Amino acid sequence: MKLSAGLAAVAASLAVSGVAAVPQWGQCGGISYTGDTTCDSPYVCTYQNDYWQCLVGSATATTKTTTSTTKSSTTTTKSSTTTTKSSTTTTTTTTSASPSGTQRFKLFGVNESCAEFGQTKWPGVLGTDYIWPATSSIDFFVGKGFNTFRVAFLMERLNPPATGLTGAFDSTYLNGLKTTVNYITGKGAYAIIDPHNFMRYNNGIISDQTAWTTWWKNLANEFKSNSKVIFDLQNEPWGIDATVVATYMQAAVNAIRSIGATQLILVEASPIPLTTSPSVRHT
Repeated sequence: MKLSAGLAAVAASLAVSGVAAVPQWGQCGGISYTGDTTCDSPYVCTYQNDYWQCLVGSATATTKTTTSTTKSSTTTTKSSTTTTKSSTTTTTTTTSASPSGTQRFKLFGVNESCAEFGQTKWPGVLGTDYIWPATSSIDFFVGKGFNTFRVAFLMERLNPPATGLTGAFDSTYLNGLKTTVNYITGKGAYAIIDPHNFMRYNNGIISDQTAWTTWWKNLANEFKSNSKVIFDLQNEPWGIDATVVATYMQAAVNAIRSIGATQLILVEASPIPLTTSPSVRHT
């Protein structure tokens, strides 16, 4: 899963009635664009450079009221009285302001890859096989306006194969992960924790759903009090039937929510095949 251009939350549902509409952040115009140009309510098709996107509109309605009054007057003669009654005319004019400026993505960040290096070496040696992200790197990107950091790690280092996915976390490795996450969120940024295992553990595809959901319950419990933590369920679960991946991802979502963690969850699907060769084709 790549974040070079920016991050977007991946889980979304769209209710469509009648005519199809473009959802938030979707393209609605621009160079050579031929698709839908109507945005889903309440979004507005907004210029973003050479392209247009459906963004939250900032148009406001203002009402002007103009009141004109004719003063009453009375003319009296000996035998008759003529009276002009007062009258009030009210005119209401409504104007709409144009959308103001452009909007940024909420999450804009980078990968901090290093704690998952040396993937065949468990537990590995810190400083030789892997390292944790340098605080200077985090400071640099925060200073450039980035607000999200994806911290990859290796499941076999957090949960040694000797005790399996349901066993206790390795305290040293967990402390390294927590130290990095807390530093990031302490800067006001978001930290995405990413088990970078491609849906594998201990040299095999993860196929024990109970162990998988227990593992996510335990991990989410360590971070559920930090509102700036985001859970990335699994990096690129390739070579696995899409329906199986979907089942495991939903089970993990349910497990995380069951322990009271309410943070954003990123769900990754089985990748689209880059070749038609049966020997390397992904499902």
